[in-house]
Amino acid sequence: MIVLLLPAAVLPGLFFVAMTPAASPRDAVMLEVERDGNLVQLQLIGESPVTQRVRYEMTFTGQSTSHHRGNATLEAGQRQTLSTMRMSVGGRWCVKVAVEEGGGRRYELSGGEC
Repeated sequence: MIVLLLPAAVLPGLFFVAMTPAASPRDAVMLEVERDGNLVQLQLIGESPVTQRVRYEMTFTGQSTSHHRGNATLEAGQRQTLSTMRMSVGGRWCVKVAVEEGGGRRYELSGGEC
């Protein structure tokens, strides 16, 4: 997995945007991570070249643990936010997302220190 850390703005401070590209160019779901000090925000983004249904289950662990699962129909060529989660992390954190696409293809996305 490749994680790109990009400065979100040319300002002093510790605000970064990390984009975790999907496991392959064919994946319909990707994870975007923003961190500002102790606050981490996750966005699960769906974008598919074909209309399809996706299911996902996300576990986000920091100072506490949050779980979220859902499903959505991705319209061909349309980018959409499937889920947004925010958490104060203090130190180590980890997010894991299990995804199943309409054709039964499964993969996992992750970020942080898992």
